[in-house]
This record gives sequence, C-alpha cells and structure tokens, in this order.
Amino acid sequence: MTMQITPRKLHGFTIIELMVAITISALILGVLTQVYAGATRSYRVAEALSRMQENGRYAMDYLARDIRLAGYTGCVSSGTAVNNIANPVTGWSPLNTATSPITLKGIEGYEASLVSPSAVTATTGVKTDAVLIQFFSPSSAKLVHPSPTNANIKINSNTLNFQVAEVLVVTDCAFADILKATSVSSSGSPVTIAHSNSNNTGNTTSKEYGQNAEVMRMQSNVYFIDTKTGGIPSLMRRRLGSFDTGDATQSCTNATASTTQGFCVEEIAEGVEDLQLLYGVDTNTDLSADKFVVASSVAAAEWANVVSVRVNLLVRSVETNVSPEANT
Repeated sequence: MTMQITPRKLHGFTIIELMVAITISALILGVLTQVYAGATRSYRVAEALSRMQENGRYAMDYLARDIRLAGYTGCVSSGTAVNNIANPVTGWSPLNTATSPITLKGIEGYEASLVSPSAVTATTGVKTDAVLIQFFSPSSAKLVHPSPTNANIKINSNTLNFQVAEVLVVTDCAFADILKATSVSSSGSPVTIAHSNSNNTGNTTSKEYGQNAEVMRMQSNVYFIDTKTGGIPSLMRRRLGSFDTGDATQSCTNATASTTQGFCVEEIAEGVEDLQLLYGVDTNTDLSADKFVVASSVAAAEWANVVSVRVNLLVRSVETNVSPEANT
C-alpha cells in the first residue's frame, strides 16, 4: 500500500499587504514621534516658565526685603543726626545732606540716563533704572564697656564676624556714628574694635557710648540691570564690602586683595531684562504716599519722605528655541 503525502500549502504576504502594513506602521510611528516631540516641547516650555517665574520671585524677594529695610536705623529716630567719621569711599554717599539734621540716605533712585557707571558698576554701566538702598543691619552686638569718644569699642564676642575696614555703626538710640574698623581682635573676650585715624577722618565719635549701646553693620546696596557674559540680562547688586587682610578671607566677593575696602558686584537673578521703579512720596507727613513719581521727579530733600516703592520687573526666559511661535 502506498501513502501519498500532500505538502502543506505555503502562506505569505502579497506586495499589497506589505505596502498597507508599512503605511500603517509609518502612520503609527509618525503619531508617536509627534506625541513625543509635543511632550518634550511642553516639558521645555513648562521648565522655562518655571525657571523664569522662580527668577522673578527671587529678584522681587531681594528687592522687597531691602526696600522694606531702607532707612532702618534701629532705635535711632528719624530726627536724630547721624555722624560719619569713616574715610570717604569713591561712589558711596551714606548721608542725606539735604535734610536737617543730616540723616541716613535710606533710598535714592536713578533714571538710566542719569546714572554714572562709576556710581553703580565698573563694567558696562546701567541699562535701566537703579536704586540705592541703605540701612543699619537688624543684627547687632552690645557694648560691654563704656566707650569714650576716642577709645576702642568693646563687645562680648564677634558672633557677627565684623571685619577689618568694614563700615560699622555704633548707636545708643540718641546718637549714631558711622565708622570703619581699623582692627578687630581675634581672640579673647571682650573683642576690641578700633576706629583710628588710618581708616577714619578722625578717631573721635560724637559722644561717649555706654555699655548698652549697639554695634551693627552699615548696609549699602545698589540694584540695577546689567548684561553678563553670553548676553543674558540680570538683576545685579553692588554692595559695600571689605577684604580682611589679617587672615586673607574675602568677605566681599570681588573686592581687590590689595585693598581693605571695596564694592562687590553680584548677580542676583538672571533673565531680568528691565527694572522700572516709581517712588511714593509723602508730602503731608501722614506716612502714606501722596504721589508716585519717577526718580528724576524726586527732589533731593524729598528722598527722606519716600515711604513706598512700586517695582516693575520684566523677566524673560534664558532658554532659546523654546516657543515654536518665536520661529514663525
């Protein structure tokens, strides 16, 4: 008996079936690519917006904090004269001589066209508005011994890390003197802060301070817009600082090592393209703003009457090619 084996019928794809399959696969792949590209673009946009908002909030926080402290003199009343014996510093004017008695220059604004680059930064100058904010540091140290007018200041400990050549303030609420530290003892208690003629116009303060007087830092900050390397505009701060020649520790970011006092120019927030300020001036001594004007419209004597500031920031993304609309 003979068995006949019939081979199985072979199956395959026709050309038409292959073309349909390839077309469907290409469509699916194209859709997936578009979804991925859209998700990536959305992520980049969201990340850029988040970073931009963060930079804006950071810049506003810095400005708001210092503006709220503008003119702060601790327990010294606004009508108390402030005496300055610190050696003059180029580009720094701590006192408002248009008032009587002479007071701390708490805030002073500048229009871009009125700002001298040497008064703000030694780099490229000011692009928009600028504002000078000055105040006594809220943190202070108590004198532990009475300090005669031409004697050293003694504090219990240097927890605030006062430095040589740093601008300090000593006050007992009735009087205040701005001076520069000639030396700061590094060991033992009490800590002695000298204010000799080498860093000051004289070594005599306006009065003999008792042991309950306070010593604090003099804060002087200028905020402005500048363009850093790469063409990105940023909110910058120029602050008064010092260089401690005793232990070679810089307390000011870019003060020169061969000097004992200088200005730091620091980047606060990148992507800040414009800064515009309006100053609220109290014209009838009720501690509320009666008019809001630009800096050029505030008279010299009126800066002592500025009670509020309107801050406008224009913040941009530092990322490129984020929004597809920008490329159309």
